[in-house]
Parts: sequence; C-alpha cells; structure tokens
Amino acid sequence: MRWVSVQDEMDYAIRFENDPIFATSNAAVVFVTVPLDDDINPFSFRLGTMGFGSKIIEVPENISFYQERLDYSLDLGFMLDVTAGLDLPNNRVFWLLETIDPSTGQPPSDPTAGFLPVNDTLTGSGEGFINFYCSPKSATATGETVDHQASIIFDLNDPLLTNTWTNIIDAFAPQTDVDLIPDTLYTNTVPFDFIVQDDPGGSGVQFAEILLSTDNTLFQPNGLFNGSDSTALILNWGTTYYYKVNGTDFVENQEETGSDSFYIIPQRSISFVTPDQDGYCIGDTLEIQTALVSIPFVDIYISIDSGMTYSLIATSIDTSPFSMVLDSGHLHPYLFIKARSDQNDIESTSIPFTVHSLPELSTPGPIEGCDNEILFAESGGANDFLWWPDSIIGNTTGRFTNIYTGVSQYAYVRGTDVYGCSTVDSVWLNVYPTSRDTLTQPLCEKDSILINAEWVTGEGYYPTTYPNMHNCDSVIVTQVYFESPCIWSGGPYVYVDQDATDDNNRTSWVNAFNELKDAIYVAGRYENVQEIWVAQGIYSPHPTDRDTSFILHDSIKIYGGFLGFEATLAERTTDPQLVQISGDINIADTLWDNSYHTVILSSGCQECVIDGVTITYGHADQAINADNIGAGVLNEGVGHFNNVIFERNYATDLGAAVYSSGAGANLIIENCLFRLNTSSLGRDVVNINGAQVEFRGANGIH
Repeated sequence: MRWVSVQDEMDYAIRFENDPIFATSNAAVVFVTVPLDDDINPFSFRLGTMGFGSKIIEVPENISFYQERLDYSLDLGFMLDVTAGLDLPNNRVFWLLETIDPSTGQPPSDPTAGFLPVNDTLTGSGEGFINFYCSPKSATATGETVDHQASIIFDLNDPLLTNTWTNIIDAFAPQTDVDLIPDTLYTNTVPFDFIVQDDPGGSGVQFAEILLSTDNTLFQPNGLFNGSDSTALILNWGTTYYYKVNGTDFVENQEETGSDSFYIIPQRSISFVTPDQDGYCIGDTLEIQTALVSIPFVDIYISIDSGMTYSLIATSIDTSPFSMVLDSGHLHPYLFIKARSDQNDIESTSIPFTVHSLPELSTPGPIEGCDNEILFAESGGANDFLWWPDSIIGNTTGRFTNIYTGVSQYAYVRGTDVYGCSTVDSVWLNVYPTSRDTLTQPLCEKDSILINAEWVTGEGYYPTTYPNMHNCDSVIVTQVYFESPCIWSGGPYVYVDQDATDDNNRTSWVNAFNELKDAIYVAGRYENVQEIWVAQGIYSPHPTDRDTSFILHDSIKIYGGFLGFEATLAERTTDPQLVQISGDINIADTLWDNSYHTVILSSGCQECVIDGVTITYGHADQAINADNIGAGVLNEGVGHFNNVIFERNYATDLGAAVYSSGAGANLIIENCLFRLNTSSLGRDVVNINGAQVEFRGANGIH
C-alpha cells in the first residue's frame, strides 16, 4: 500500500531515454516537470543527483535550486547547461538540460546534435535519470494520498508522461494504555500489561517496546512485543525503576510517553560481619554484628556443641554490634552463632570458631642487683614474649632478657601461645642503690690536675669508684673543663710557619704552629691573643675534607708577608703572595676536589682582619646549602681585608671571591686585587640581604 509517515522524506527517481524505436537523432534539450501534490510541503523540496549515459551530475546537498554550465567538450564535444529547481507559482519542480556548442556558446546549429544520443540498449548511452526529495505537509491526515507524475519533453516534441506513483500517509503514532505497576514491589519478577492501538485508518501497530531506566534519563529497551500485550521481567532487588511502554507503527511512527516508577525492595537476607576469624581466647570480647537487608532486627543464639543445640543470648538486635565476653564456659573446638528473624522465617549461621584457654606463664623472682647493673630475667609457658616497660628493658622480646634499671620495681612480661592468646606475669626487681656524685674542676689548656694518681691535661669526665655497704659501687665523677677566659702563655701573638721543626710552646718563630688552623683555634680560645703572624708558605684548612674552611670569629687578626724571623709588623714584606691561604686540597692542582669555601667569617666576627695574604682556589660547586657561593670568602660578620689578593676562586652561583649576606655583614676592602675569579654572577664581590662593603685605597680587578 506504499505507506509513509507524515514525517518521512520521500525520495523520487525519474528515468528517461531517447527511445530507439521512435527517435532518429540525438536530443539537444530535455525538459522535465513534476507537479507537486497538494499534500506536499513545497519548501521541503530538495534536489538530488542527476545524470545521462555514463555521466553523473553531483548536486550540492540541501539545495532547492541549481544552475550550472558543465563542460564535456573534451570527451563528448559539447557543454551542457543545467537549470533545476522549485517553480513555486506553478506549484511544480522542473529540470532543463540544454546542449551548448563549445565553439559558439549557443545551442548547436546542427539539428541532429545533442547531449542525449539515440539509446543503445546494451550500453544505456541514451538513458538519463533525475532524483529529488520532498515531504508531506505536517497537517496531512492519515489516509491522504500523495500522487506524483512526471512530464518529459525532448526538444520540440510533445510531452511524454510517466507512470503515477502514489503513497498513503500515516500521520500519527500508536497509543499505549499501560496497567499501572504498584509503587513498591516485594518481588523482583515484575508484570507488564498493556494495550497498543494505532490511529484509525493507519498502517497498523508493528510492535510495542518496554523501556526501563534507573535514573529517569537513559532508558534501555527490554524486548519488542509483536501481537503480545503482557510479559514479566526479572529485575534487580533494591532498585528504583522508571518505565514506559511505547508503540511503533509500520512507518516507524513511535509514540513518546511519560514515565512512571516503582521500587523493588532489597531482598531480605541475614549475613554475619563478625565473628570473622576461626579462633578466639578466653577473656576476648566477641563483637557479634550482622548485616540485615529488609529485616529490622534478629534474635541471637549460640551453640557450644558444634551446632547441635542453640541457646538464646539476645533478642531484637539490629545491625549494631552485640558484645559478649568469652569465658571458660565457651571452651569448645567448634562454636556457632545463629541470627534468626521469626517474623520473616529467615536465619543465618556464622562461620565455626574456637575459644582457646590462656597460656600459664612461669617467671621466677625476685631478682636482685645494683643500680645500673645488668639483671637477668626469664619466663616460660608461651611461644612469644614481650617485656616492658621499655624504659627498663634491654631486649624486649624473647624468653630471656637483660634488664637495665636504676630503681626497684616490677618488670612485666606478656606471653603469647600459638593461637595468639596472651597472659601477663611480673617479676620484682630489687635494685640496691649506688651513689654518683659529680665534681667540677676548671683547667686552662696546657695545665694539669692529679686524678686517680694520674695527671689529667684534657677536658672530660674522670670517674673514681668506691664500694658501699651493699657491695654496690659508688662513683665520684670529676668533670674537667677548660675555663674561660684563659690566658695564652705565649702572649698576644701566635706564630705560624709550615717549616718550623721545634715543638715547644708555639710562642716564637722557631716553635711556631705548622698549621694555620691550629693558630686560629688558639686565637679563638684565649682572650689575650691579638694577632696571628704567618710566615711564607701554602696553608690549607684540611688535607681531604671539602667541607672544612678557615673559620674566623670574635676579633681574630691574621697578618701575612713574614719570612719567619721578624719581631714587628713593620719588618714584614708587603708581598701578599708569600702566604697562600688555599683551598687546593686532595689532589694538587685539581679544582673539583677543593674546599667549597677557603675562608668563612662567621657572624661572630666583630673586628676580624686578614692582611697581606692571597686567598685562592676555593671551589663552590655544590648546589646545596651554601656550597655554591662565596668560594674565596663566605662572610656573615664584620671584617677588614687589606693588601689581599683574591685569585682563582670559582662559584657556580654568586660571588666567587667574596660573598656577604645579612644586615650584620660589613666589610672593608682596602688595597686588594681580584683576578681570575669565576662565577655565574658577581665573580668578585656580591652583597645581598642588607650586607655592606666599603672600598678604600687602590683596589684592582684583573
């Protein structure tokens, strides 16, 4: 019956040929018209492809008018003007195909010339086709017919009419009447009953479809029903469903209906959360907890005879835990807990579990000893042991333990058997006290004191032991410390000469310190030391450790330029290269293993002075802490550099020669020379964070 929906787009094809029975020459013009049925929406008309012979004319999509001159002169010897579209005043559509002579741009003068030859039925060279689309008016009623017939004119001949094609309109979707489902269901087998009817005179019901959703947004199909008006679906417990039943007719008109909903209660069930292990111990508190679904409460029973009989222990228990302390009456290899709802005739039984007795510990005592002695304790009757408190115990695990304590008290031990059951025992520790007194003894460096018949010259703690009445020792500890201020016996000067060989009091050139770091220590230790005099040589802070530097504080003053015999500052040379304060440690003449900072002026420096030396070969190449800045001098205090050469210092970040930081950092740089220092920024002097510097005299940079 050629049913179509009022919403369908109908596609038509018109075929024509230059009939070899009647035609004697090519057709130059073909004119096709189709009157539009009154039930067709003229504005829905759209052109489709067209063609002739082997040529296909592609028309842009979604257009209702087309006009183009197509050039086939290379292969067919002509051009073709194509005009097609909607003729709204005449309520028709048309196609005009005209042959054009490419040499003149006009219709051919030869009456036998044309784009459509007499048809060869084997090749179809004289055949053509036209496609178009249109839709019914939205107000077209069911049962209305749509008739279309084409008229074709070849050149000046009479019109030829095609067959008439008729479609019948189905305007409306079916309607479904669904028996309502209760809001709440206690079963997951859900019945669906419905009646589906198409509109009168329509194409008829093709099928009905049940659609279900759990969010009222995305609906899923659950079967197509042809000729059936009832079914039952098995759905999920504890779920809210939205449903609708839609009918579809034979032209795919489908109704859109609203949804209704129902809720399937969760399936009634009882399950045990606890007990959840197969073994417990006497004294444990068993937390009995159930998971109840659609059941408000249960009664709790226990079996201590492998499930043969049960005794009621609690009633009306919900999902909250019910606590039960396990005692000797529960000793049995197989116990069960049962939860039952008489109202719903549902019950559940827990996993079997065992209640074990506790281990019996044997811990001999009491134990006696002296304060701070090692006492020995042991226990038995279990597999694993734990001793406490931790403050008095040496080894806290194991059957045997060594105990350290200073007072009498109990030591406790927890013993655990193979079932994980534990018990606690204790032992008394009877500790006899000892006495411990401390004496303090100030001492200046290089002085000595007699302790325990020995002369002591260094700082430290020196104990003397005496037995008491309990045969426990008492101890007197003498703390020896260097008092401050201490006075350096050598006077105000400390001498440094790496070639000195005498080893006396370091108070003259002949018995000078060989290392500058020792002199810096003395200058910082003794308040009467004013100056360090350094003779010709190369002095490093450490043989191998890159983290060491010459660290100055207080008012340490270092003077170089000495040859090792001078009695006054005025007698020394003015050559700062005689004394080299060098960071070149480890392998000589390599850089990567040098000290990060050759000299550090700490924040404690108040009047530190370095005069007449060369500070060289600091290599600050470590990008952590402050070890990538201030290779020559890292300064946080107050200092004065005079007649100093800063040479060949390297920093990967800032301030290769001098780096000062902080509001308390204040330097005077006087008559100094900076040469061959390298860093990424500020190769010679960098001041940040409020540091200040004052340049005096003639300073130079090479």
